[in-house]
Amino acid sequence: MTFDRRSQKATLEDTDQLRALSETVGSGRQVKGPTRQASMIPDATPKLREDLLGPYVTEFFDRLDLNSSLTELSISQLRGFVRPLRDFQSALGSIRVFQLSPSGSREFGVPTPGAELTKTGGNLPAVVDLMQRRFKPEWNRVLIGMRQVLPGLLAIEVGYARTRTLELLFQEHGFGRPWTIGEVSDGTVQTLALLVAIHDPRATALVLEEPEYSVHPWIIRHIVRACIEASTDKQVFITTHSPVVINHVQPAHVWVIWRRNGESRVARLIDRDSGIVKMWGDGDISTFDYLDSGAVEEAIPPGPELAVQLEIEGMDKDDMKGGRE
Repeated sequence: MTFDRRSQKATLEDTDQLRALSETVGSGRQVKGPTRQASMIPDATPKLREDLLGPYVTEFFDRLDLNSSLTELSISQLRGFVRPLRDFQSALGSIRVFQLSPSGSREFGVPTPGAELTKTGGNLPAVVDLMQRRFKPEWNRVLIGMRQVLPGLLAIEVGYARTRTLELLFQEHGFGRPWTIGEVSDGTVQTLALLVAIHDPRATALVLEEPEYSVHPWIIRHIVRACIEASTDKQVFITTHSPVVINHVQPAHVWVIWRRNGESRVARLIDRDSGIVKMWGDGDISTFDYLDSGAVEEAIPPGPELAVQLEIEGMDKDDMKGGRE
């Protein structure tokens, strides 16, 4: 398709030529031939639409009239493409991926209107401040979760440090002054960062990498429950090697990721072996014990024997001789 500046109308080759273009556009072949002006979209357009743009903009093309001038297309009809693009951009912007750490979560916060957690938990005080002011129901859920970990916790306050940055203060029953974030344990800081990430309503999809890091096994149970509760409003993904985490979700919610022939592959656990559903339901075996048994080959990392074998196969005789010496 080309555009003639003089007429500002879409110029297309004949119908057969467009059909050939729609069938070969994905192959990289170039279609040549003279063009002529066309006043309507030929019958090949639906296939071209599916091959190039997919169903996401089907509604836009249904309303598109190429008999209009290019100026009219740009001003009136192409305007309909703005909303789906904006929605798509918004959806991507609401995905959060975290690999939280106590050291990152202890960092001071910078007061900004739309504070965001960094991947490692940085800027936590600023996000807490924002949730306390703008998202009070969600912050109450965070506070309830923290009180399950610290039963004597009265409040978590945000104050200004000497550097004029934001800091967190933990007010606990029976103590005259609040604890600073530098005085509480790694587990407490990590738990707060996890709960804030889980309950932040601005995220529509959440990925937590190894949330069990620095968290007591008893506490991680509360984190998993919080993820399950939050999954009614957003998609929640957890990557983990923890038996505690795996045993607190149903087998149907576990996905196995493995690598083969240089490619990463993923599948639901029950698709690799549907027998786990009955055994788990009858209480015969836990999810982690089932994975640890070796019943699902893809869930087993390469053993040390294989690693040694691969290393030896990559050595020549001189290398092996030098190693013995």
